[in-house]
Amino acid sequence: MGTMKALDLNENEIAGYFIELDALRESGEINMFGAPKWLQETFGLTKDRATAIFIAWSKTYQGDA
Repeated sequence: MGTMKALDLNENEIAGYFIELDALRESGEINMFGAPKWLQETFGLTKDRATAIFIAWSKTYQGDA
């Protein structure tokens, strides 16, 4: 999680964003490739921060088929 450290996100913040992203995914509201923009708009994050969070979150689904 080097990227997360570089962006000064602690584990509680990351967990909170992951919970929100999981709920968004389950809702089917948007294509998840739009999630970084959603994070920016919903939480006022920078593009870099939102993208890093999304990438870290999506890695939790590696191996899902």
